[in-house]
Amino acid sequence: MAPQATATPRGRGHEEQALIPDLDDIPRRRRVLVLDVTQAAAEVSRLVHEAYDLNLPVEPGVRDGRNALVRWAVLLQEVLP
Repeated sequence: MAPQATATPRGRGHEEQALIPDLDDIPRRRRVLVLDVTQAAAEVSRLVHEAYDLNLPVEPGVRDGRNALVRWAVLLQEVLP
């Protein structure tokens, strides 16, 4: 008979997460979101150029998705203090 694992995972499950977010952490999380969205748009652009350099196809909606990320990043920058 195989030994059974008795240790529980150390990650935070949904039952351990705080129901109310830390209000002091929200400004930092907002800044991180703006940065992540901006970097995502730049990365999509870089990958499209790389695909073209390698003579690989790019799905037609990819550039529209990148443009949507740029618009979202601009919107977030406008609404956040």
